[in-house]
Amino acid sequence: MLDLLANRLGKYFVIFFVVLVSGVFVLQFGGQQAEGLASCGSNVALAAEVYGDKISAGEFQANFRLAGFDRQPPENGELYGLRRIVLNGLVDRSLLARSARELGFSVTPDEATRRFVEERSVLLTLDVDAPAGLGGGEIPTPFEKEGGVFDPEGARNFILHRLKRSEGEFADAQAEELLAERMRDLIRANVKVSPREVWDAYVRETDRVTLEYARFSAPYYVDVAEPTKADVEAWLKDNADAVNADYTANKHRYTGLERQVRARQILFTVEPTADDATRESVRKRAEGVRKKILGGADFGQVAKTESDDETSAKRGGELPYAPKGRRPEVFDNTVFALEEGGISEIVEGPGGFFLFKAERFREGDVPEEEAKYEIAERLFRAAQSETAAKKAATEAHAKILAGQSFTAL
Repeated sequence: MLDLLANRLGKYFVIFFVVLVSGVFVLQFGGQQAEGLASCGSNVALAAEVYGDKISAGEFQANFRLAGFDRQPPENGELYGLRRIVLNGLVDRSLLARSARELGFSVTPDEATRRFVEERSVLLTLDVDAPAGLGGGEIPTPFEKEGGVFDPEGARNFILHRLKRSEGEFADAQAEELLAERMRDLIRANVKVSPREVWDAYVRETDRVTLEYARFSAPYYVDVAEPTKADVEAWLKDNADAVNADYTANKHRYTGLERQVRARQILFTVEPTADDATRESVRKRAEGVRKKILGGADFGQVAKTESDDETSAKRGGELPYAPKGRRPEVFDNTVFALEEGGISEIVEGPGGFFLFKAERFREGDVPEEEAKYEIAERLFRAAQSETAAKKAATEAHAKILAGQSFTAL
């Protein structure tokens, strides 16, 4: 498969919250189980079981190696909980992929392999609380011959000898990663769930365990402060080495791009159980907002006050560049049919009604200056969110030590 694709391509991309997962059986580490192993009836060593889907110890070890954790000093494994980070990532991936299938998404192993060849990168889900710098996400690979041609033999050796997986097992795992990523995209775009709602749902569904703890996840704070162009440019100037290193490692992500779009959205939420009168009321509200924008109001400013998607609303409804297939079908069908700067009609999709604006399209090679600015903005946001999360955790810790309860926090 790798040879075939390579040949074809040669000719012609906290505030606080409680994290609760039910239906997941995770084997404990310790003793022989320090390898995260148990056995099912077929003598296959398991690391975890998620709603009946078995995660093998071989898959666990492959992800452990893919993250580079086997090359970490032994003391780091205990300090950072590296095995826990990998196992939690596999459980998260399985849950997300399962949900994606229930919503009708599908990814074949062939599609996942094609993405691997085209993008020169592999996807890896790790625990959302993994410390910065420990990998995960999209990991670049060095499988290129002279002239930038994909090296299928190098990729095959990596899969067989480094990850110790067959090509089929690798493709299956990457298909799961792609499904999980599409579910994340859908959640980011459409889901608004309060910590209280998560907790209430948990209490309704199980009385076996009561768990309460505070998590200060840096990604939660990524939109606390919207950086200005001056902020990003100043940070880029002071951190040029980090930006240049990121650009060198990920240059393939900015070359030979298929057509993609940067857009904005405003979501008008409609509950699944809403009656026709309620739906019509929400649609009329959406039409009123669209009329306001067509009359000259700034889309981004309106999104901040009118959009029911709190995450994107903080950024004026902005959605980063993405090609077709990365976002829900309603987005692709609507936004890719617009001209740059175009405003869509009101369309219905998962979660309610949407209004879109196509900010800019691009394809082919991205100018180096533009690519480095995007990298600087991403790294700047990550640094700021990490600082904000640590500050919030420190302040909360002080309050708890002073006698304040978790409920009060």
